[in-house]
Amino acid sequence: MKKNSHLIIVGIAGTLLACLLFFLPRTVVKDKSDTMASRESSGSTNEDHMATIELSPEVKSSLEQKRDSLNNERGNRTEILLSISSLFQANNLFDSAGYYTNIAAKDINSIELVGQAADQYFQAYSLSLDPVYREKLAEKTRELYDLVLKQSPRDLHARTNKAMTFVTSEAPMQAIMLLRQVLDDEPRYIPALMSIGALSMQSGQYDKAVQRFEEVLKIDPNNVRGKLGLAYSLLETDQKKKGEDILQSILKEEIDEVLRNEIENTLKNIKK
Repeated sequence: MKKNSHLIIVGIAGTLLACLLFFLPRTVVKDKSDTMASRESSGSTNEDHMATIELSPEVKSSLEQKRDSLNNERGNRTEILLSISSLFQANNLFDSAGYYTNIAAKDINSIELVGQAADQYFQAYSLSLDPVYREKLAEKTRELYDLVLKQSPRDLHARTNKAMTFVTSEAPMQAIMLLRQVLDDEPRYIPALMSIGALSMQSGQYDKAVQRFEEVLKIDPNNVRGKLGLAYSLLETDQKKKGEDILQSILKEEIDEVLRNEIENTLKNIKK
Protein backbone atom coordinates (compact mmCIF):
# COMPACT_ATOMS: atom_id res chain seq x y z
CA MET A 1 0.00 0.00 0.00
CA LYS A 2 1.28 3.47 -0.80
CA LYS A 3 2.50 5.68 2.00
CA ASN A 4 -0.22 8.35 1.64
CA SER A 5 -2.95 5.70 1.87
CA HIS A 6 -1.32 4.26 4.97
CA LEU A 7 -1.28 7.66 6.68
CA ILE A 8 -4.99 8.09 6.08
CA ILE A 9 -5.70 4.65 7.49
CA VAL A 10 -3.64 5.38 10.59
CA GLY A 11 -5.64 8.59 10.98
CA ILE A 12 -8.95 6.81 10.70
CA ALA A 13 -8.10 4.68 13.74
CA GLY A 14 -8.16 7.83 15.84
CA THR A 15 -11.38 8.93 14.19
CA LEU A 16 -12.93 5.57 14.94
CA LEU A 17 -11.99 5.89 18.60
CA ALA A 18 -13.87 9.16 18.74
CA CYS A 19 -16.89 7.49 17.14
CA LEU A 20 -17.29 4.80 19.75
CA LEU A 21 -20.16 6.60 21.44
CA PHE A 22 -21.97 6.45 18.12
CA PHE A 23 -21.67 10.12 17.32
CA LEU A 24 -19.60 11.80 14.64
CA PRO A 25 -18.60 15.24 15.95
CA ARG A 26 -18.23 18.09 13.49
CA THR A 27 -15.83 19.88 15.80
CA VAL A 28 -13.31 18.89 18.41
CA VAL A 29 -12.66 20.29 21.83
CA LYS A 30 -9.89 22.82 21.40
CA ASP A 31 -6.80 22.87 23.59
CA LYS A 32 -7.36 24.10 27.09
CA SER A 33 -5.10 27.09 26.50
CA ASP A 34 -7.21 28.16 23.53
CA THR A 35 -10.68 27.73 24.93
CA MET A 36 -10.73 28.71 28.56
CA ALA A 37 -11.92 32.25 28.87
CA SER A 38 -12.64 32.03 32.58
CA ARG A 39 -12.11 29.61 35.47
CA GLU A 40 -13.65 29.30 38.85
CA SER A 41 -10.87 27.09 40.25
CA SER A 42 -7.65 26.40 38.40
CA GLY A 43 -6.36 22.91 37.68
CA SER A 44 -9.61 21.02 38.06
CA THR A 45 -12.33 19.68 35.78
CA ASN A 46 -14.82 20.65 38.49
CA GLU A 47 -14.80 24.15 37.13
CA ASP A 48 -17.13 25.97 34.83
CA HIS A 49 -15.35 27.32 31.79
CA MET A 50 -16.55 28.48 28.43
CA ALA A 51 -14.93 29.04 25.09
CA THR A 52 -16.31 32.46 24.24
CA ILE A 53 -14.78 32.39 20.77
CA GLU A 54 -17.12 29.51 19.90
CA LEU A 55 -20.33 30.96 21.28
CA SER A 56 -22.64 33.23 19.33
CA PRO A 57 -23.93 36.43 20.93
CA GLU A 58 -27.35 34.80 21.24
CA VAL A 59 -25.96 31.80 23.09
CA LYS A 60 -23.85 33.98 25.39
CA SER A 61 -26.87 36.11 26.19
CA SER A 62 -28.96 33.05 26.98
CA LEU A 63 -26.23 31.70 29.26
CA GLU A 64 -25.98 34.98 31.12
CA GLN A 65 -29.74 35.00 31.70
CA LYS A 66 -29.74 31.43 32.97
CA ARG A 67 -26.78 32.05 35.25
CA ASP A 68 -28.42 35.15 36.59
CA SER A 69 -31.54 33.14 37.39
CA LEU A 70 -29.36 30.51 39.05
CA ASN A 71 -27.40 33.00 41.14
CA ASN A 72 -30.52 34.84 42.23
CA GLU A 73 -32.50 31.67 42.88
CA ARG A 74 -35.21 32.44 40.36
CA GLY A 75 -36.92 29.29 39.13
CA ASN A 76 -36.24 25.61 39.67
CA ARG A 77 -32.51 25.19 40.34
CA THR A 78 -32.22 21.70 38.85
CA GLU A 79 -34.06 22.68 35.68
CA ILE A 80 -31.83 25.73 35.24
CA LEU A 81 -28.65 23.70 35.77
CA LEU A 82 -29.74 21.12 33.20
CA SER A 83 -30.80 23.87 30.81
CA ILE A 84 -27.31 25.39 31.02
CA SER A 85 -25.81 21.94 30.53
CA SER A 86 -27.92 21.36 27.42
CA LEU A 87 -26.85 24.69 25.99
CA PHE A 88 -23.18 23.86 26.44
CA GLN A 89 -23.68 20.39 24.97
CA ALA A 90 -25.43 21.81 21.92
CA ASN A 91 -22.31 23.89 21.34
CA ASN A 92 -19.94 20.94 21.74
CA LEU A 93 -18.58 22.13 25.10
CA PHE A 94 -19.07 18.77 26.74
CA ASP A 95 -16.87 19.37 29.79
CA SER A 96 -18.86 22.45 30.76
CA ALA A 97 -22.05 20.48 30.14
CA GLY A 98 -20.80 17.73 32.44
CA TYR A 99 -19.88 20.29 35.10
CA TYR A 100 -23.46 21.58 35.37
CA THR A 101 -25.07 18.15 35.07
CA ASN A 102 -22.90 16.91 37.90
CA ILE A 103 -23.96 19.82 40.13
CA ALA A 104 -27.59 18.94 39.44
CA ALA A 105 -26.86 15.28 40.20
CA LYS A 106 -25.40 16.18 43.59
CA ASP A 107 -28.29 18.53 44.37
CA ILE A 108 -30.98 15.88 43.93
CA ASN A 109 -28.84 12.79 44.57
CA SER A 110 -29.56 11.34 41.12
CA ILE A 111 -27.37 8.47 39.91
CA GLU A 112 -29.00 8.81 36.49
CA LEU A 113 -27.65 12.35 36.20
CA VAL A 114 -24.27 11.17 37.45
CA GLY A 115 -24.19 8.80 34.49
CA GLN A 116 -25.21 11.60 32.15
CA ALA A 117 -22.42 13.81 33.48
CA ALA A 118 -19.96 10.93 33.06
CA ASP A 119 -21.02 10.56 29.42
CA GLN A 120 -20.50 14.27 28.83
CA TYR A 121 -17.05 14.23 30.39
CA PHE A 122 -16.26 11.14 28.31
CA GLN A 123 -17.22 12.99 25.15
CA ALA A 124 -14.95 15.85 26.16
CA TYR A 125 -12.15 13.37 26.89
CA SER A 126 -12.60 11.65 23.52
CA LEU A 127 -12.29 14.91 21.61
CA SER A 128 -9.68 16.80 23.63
CA LEU A 129 -6.41 17.63 21.88
CA ASP A 130 -4.52 18.68 25.01
CA PRO A 131 -2.82 15.61 26.59
CA VAL A 132 -2.63 17.11 30.09
CA TYR A 133 -6.23 18.27 30.18
CA ARG A 134 -7.39 15.06 28.51
CA GLU A 135 -6.00 13.04 31.42
CA LYS A 136 -7.79 15.29 33.91
CA LEU A 137 -10.99 14.64 31.98
CA ALA A 138 -10.24 10.91 32.03
CA GLU A 139 -9.86 10.96 35.82
CA LYS A 140 -13.12 12.85 36.24
CA THR A 141 -14.88 10.49 33.85
CA ARG A 142 -13.67 7.43 35.77
CA GLU A 143 -14.67 9.01 39.07
CA LEU A 144 -18.25 9.48 37.88
CA TYR A 145 -18.56 6.09 36.19
CA ASP A 146 -17.26 4.49 39.40
CA LEU A 147 -20.21 6.07 41.23
CA VAL A 148 -22.56 4.53 38.66
CA LEU A 149 -20.84 1.14 38.93
CA LYS A 150 -21.04 1.22 42.70
CA GLN A 151 -24.82 0.99 42.33
CA SER A 152 -24.90 -1.02 39.10
CA PRO A 153 -21.70 -3.11 38.88
CA ARG A 154 -22.73 -4.80 35.62
CA ASP A 155 -23.54 -1.61 33.71
CA LEU A 156 -21.94 -2.41 30.32
CA HIS A 157 -22.03 1.15 29.04
CA ALA A 158 -20.24 2.59 32.08
CA ARG A 159 -17.70 -0.24 32.10
CA THR A 160 -16.90 0.16 28.40
CA ASN A 161 -16.48 3.92 28.51
CA LYS A 162 -14.43 3.74 31.70
CA ALA A 163 -12.17 1.21 30.00
CA MET A 164 -11.54 3.55 27.08
CA THR A 165 -10.28 6.31 29.36
CA PHE A 166 -7.22 4.15 30.05
CA VAL A 167 -6.15 4.17 26.40
CA THR A 168 -4.15 7.38 26.80
CA SER A 169 -3.02 6.64 30.35
CA GLU A 170 0.22 5.09 31.63
CA ALA A 171 -1.61 1.75 31.76
CA PRO A 172 -3.21 1.33 28.30
CA MET A 173 -3.47 -2.45 28.69
CA GLN A 174 -5.98 -1.79 31.44
CA ALA A 175 -8.39 -0.77 28.67
CA ILE A 176 -8.05 -4.12 26.91
CA MET A 177 -8.42 -6.05 30.15
CA LEU A 178 -11.61 -4.21 31.15
CA LEU A 179 -13.11 -4.51 27.67
CA ARG A 180 -12.46 -8.25 27.65
CA GLN A 181 -14.25 -8.51 30.98
CA VAL A 182 -17.24 -6.74 29.43
CA LEU A 183 -17.25 -9.17 26.52
CA ASP A 184 -16.92 -12.12 28.89
CA ASP A 185 -20.22 -10.99 30.41
CA GLU A 186 -21.87 -10.00 27.12
CA PRO A 187 -20.05 -11.24 23.97
CA ARG A 188 -22.49 -9.40 21.68
CA TYR A 189 -22.09 -5.96 23.23
CA ILE A 190 -21.31 -3.82 20.19
CA PRO A 191 -19.64 -0.79 21.86
CA ALA A 192 -17.05 -3.08 23.48
CA LEU A 193 -16.46 -4.95 20.22
CA MET A 194 -16.05 -1.64 18.40
CA SER A 195 -13.64 -0.41 21.05
CA ILE A 196 -11.40 -3.47 20.87
CA GLY A 197 -11.54 -3.30 17.07
CA ALA A 198 -10.40 0.31 17.10
CA LEU A 199 -7.60 -0.45 19.57
CA SER A 200 -6.47 -3.33 17.37
CA MET A 201 -6.27 -0.91 14.45
CA GLN A 202 -4.34 1.58 16.53
CA SER A 203 -1.77 -1.07 17.46
CA GLY A 204 -1.47 -2.31 13.88
CA GLN A 205 -3.18 -5.66 14.55
CA TYR A 206 -5.45 -5.37 11.51
CA ASP A 207 -6.30 -9.08 11.27
CA LYS A 208 -7.69 -8.96 14.82
CA ALA A 209 -9.51 -5.73 14.00
CA VAL A 210 -11.14 -7.42 11.00
CA GLN A 211 -12.42 -10.20 13.26
CA ARG A 212 -13.93 -7.75 15.75
CA PHE A 213 -15.68 -5.64 13.12
CA GLU A 214 -16.99 -8.75 11.39
CA GLU A 215 -18.48 -9.78 14.75
CA VAL A 216 -20.17 -6.37 14.96
CA LEU A 217 -21.67 -6.78 11.50
CA LYS A 218 -22.95 -10.27 12.27
CA ILE A 219 -24.92 -8.73 15.12
CA ASP A 220 -25.87 -5.52 13.30
CA PRO A 221 -25.35 -5.79 9.51
CA ASN A 222 -26.28 -2.12 9.00
CA ASN A 223 -23.78 -0.70 11.50
CA VAL A 224 -22.01 2.00 9.47
CA ARG A 225 -19.11 2.39 11.87
CA GLY A 226 -18.64 -1.35 11.93
CA LYS A 227 -18.43 -1.28 8.13
CA LEU A 228 -16.04 1.65 8.29
CA GLY A 229 -13.72 -0.10 10.74
CA LEU A 230 -13.82 -3.31 8.70
CA ALA A 231 -13.08 -1.47 5.45
CA TYR A 232 -10.06 0.40 6.77
CA SER A 233 -8.73 -2.71 8.46
CA LEU A 234 -9.04 -4.69 5.24
CA LEU A 235 -7.14 -1.98 3.38
CA GLU A 236 -4.15 -2.80 5.59
CA THR A 237 -4.35 -6.53 4.89
CA ASP A 238 -4.22 -8.44 1.60
CA GLN A 239 -7.92 -7.77 1.03
CA LYS A 240 -7.65 -4.21 -0.27
CA LYS A 241 -10.32 -4.66 -2.96
CA LYS A 242 -12.87 -5.89 -0.42
CA GLY A 243 -12.13 -2.84 1.74
CA GLU A 244 -12.63 -0.49 -1.20
CA ASP A 245 -15.94 -2.16 -2.07
CA ILE A 246 -17.20 -1.67 1.49
CA LEU A 247 -16.26 2.02 1.41
CA GLN A 248 -18.07 2.41 -1.91
CA SER A 249 -21.16 0.77 -0.42
CA ILE A 250 -21.08 3.14 2.57
CA LEU A 251 -21.15 6.11 0.18
CA LYS A 252 -24.55 4.90 -1.07
CA GLU A 253 -26.02 5.28 2.41
CA GLU A 254 -27.26 8.39 4.17
CA ILE A 255 -24.18 9.40 6.12
CA ASP A 256 -22.70 12.52 7.67
CA GLU A 257 -21.08 14.85 5.13
CA VAL A 258 -17.81 14.88 7.09
CA LEU A 259 -17.65 11.09 6.93
CA ARG A 260 -18.57 11.11 3.24
CA ASN A 261 -15.73 13.50 2.43
CA GLU A 262 -13.25 11.43 4.43
CA ILE A 263 -14.20 8.23 2.62
CA GLU A 264 -14.04 9.92 -0.80
CA ASN A 265 -10.59 11.31 -0.02
CA THR A 266 -9.42 7.90 1.13
CA LEU A 267 -10.59 6.26 -2.10
CA LYS A 268 -8.84 8.94 -4.15
CA ASN A 269 -5.58 8.44 -2.26
CA ILE A 270 -5.73 4.66 -2.64
CA LYS A 271 -5.71 5.05 -6.40
CA LYS A 272 -2.69 7.40 -6.45
